[in-house]
Amino acid sequence: MHIKTWYLEALAKEIHNAKHRVESLAHQVYPSDTLSEFVRGELSKLIHELWLIVRDQLRESNARADAPLSPKCAEVISFWTSGYIQSVIASVSEADIHSHPLEMMLYIRELARQVVPGESIEVVTVPKETLNYSFRPIWQSRRPVLRIGSQAIAEQAVKYVELTYPKGEKDNILRSTVFAHELGHYVDHALGLTKRLLPRAYAAILPHIPQLRRADVVRAPGVSDIVVAQLIVSGILTSWLQEAVADTFAVRVLGPAFYFCYAELAGLIGGTQAGARIEILDVRAASHPRSSLRIQHLWHLLRELEDGLPVEVRQATDEILKMFETRVRVMHGATTIGNRSVALVLIPSVYEVLERVWQSLLPQVTEIVDAAIPEGNVFKSADYKLARLLVKERLEWLIPPNEHEGQPVKPSVIINAGWYARQFSLETIKNRMKSLPDGLEGNHNAVDMLNGLLKYALYATYVHERWLSA
Repeated sequence: MHIKTWYLEALAKEIHNAKHRVESLAHQVYPSDTLSEFVRGELSKLIHELWLIVRDQLRESNARADAPLSPKCAEVISFWTSGYIQSVIASVSEADIHSHPLEMMLYIRELARQVVPGESIEVVTVPKETLNYSFRPIWQSRRPVLRIGSQAIAEQAVKYVELTYPKGEKDNILRSTVFAHELGHYVDHALGLTKRLLPRAYAAILPHIPQLRRADVVRAPGVSDIVVAQLIVSGILTSWLQEAVADTFAVRVLGPAFYFCYAELAGLIGGTQAGARIEILDVRAASHPRSSLRIQHLWHLLRELEDGLPVEVRQATDEILKMFETRVRVMHGATTIGNRSVALVLIPSVYEVLERVWQSLLPQVTEIVDAAIPEGNVFKSADYKLARLLVKERLEWLIPPNEHEGQPVKPSVIINAGWYARQFSLETIKNRMKSLPDGLEGNHNAVDMLNGLLKYALYATYVHERWLSA
């Protein structure tokens, strides 16, 4: 058997197996008709179309041993071996109705449509065992392959994005506040916000290249400063700016709630024992700026609320900022980015330069993000006043905060009411609940009750809004 024939037979079998797997996934109950139709229709049709191309090539090769590989089949081989389709199948296989954080996603999906009105978005939520949240587009780069098939598939308009979250956190509305950050990545991707910042990033880093060369951390003999700047911007600053955009978006739409949520997550992920006390590991990495720098940025953004923050909230945010400034241990390792022609050694002094450059770009980040968010989606001081009122009038009495004076409450206000109650009213909520254990276990039960009230409120306000607009 010719090696080409052997390979094509094996590839055809692998694609055939994938098609059968997708057919079995079609029997799952998905959180939306759009996702269900995607699995049963477009995804299944595409995989079958790939299989037909390989089958036709195999028939030609069997008929004539020297038959050349067609451009269509070459594209299929490249596409399949990239693992792209396999990763999409893996995502939708985990995205049934039982794994979908429905109440929070009602808000996130609607917010996405309001901020990026020209796109139709479907969020595929995928639970993971790790304490991590992530975003990525999963159904975009298929168009070159789809051109070889039917026009109906090529004209697909829905954009599918994957949003992963920790498996045990589906019903944790407070922790799910971080979804706003992940949505910020989608908004950045859809509107090209970070791309607009890159010329300023080049201009900001270029003056520092001679300093880096003198420190002997640039390995670029005969390479211009512009090429070194391109390495730094593409290898580090682009990722850091993407995080800044997502952070800025999240705090602009959810205010203090996102600040409290991010601080809790960063402390939990980075917390470590240091002798007799706990410290937060503040890791320097090419993919993310340090957590303490991000906290500083969020803190400054909160200070821009027009009427300021209530005293107790201002004190709490100040305490968190101080903790991240004084109880962190900065961690880094000597890492090199680049290639044979140009490389940069990431020692502490290099990170310090890059951090100053990143911080100098934050005003431009804020300006671009502010321009992208519709006025009605910006969280304001008046929203926070209502959130505090709802805590006193409803949450402290174990009543869901979905309605005020006969009108539905905005999801951002509900979420902030939840975080305010979590920070400042937990004892009151515990006292309202009967037969709670003392101490920490009682706190856990009260937080669970709070999340349940928030879940109900988010769903009820969605139904109320739909009823009013009908």
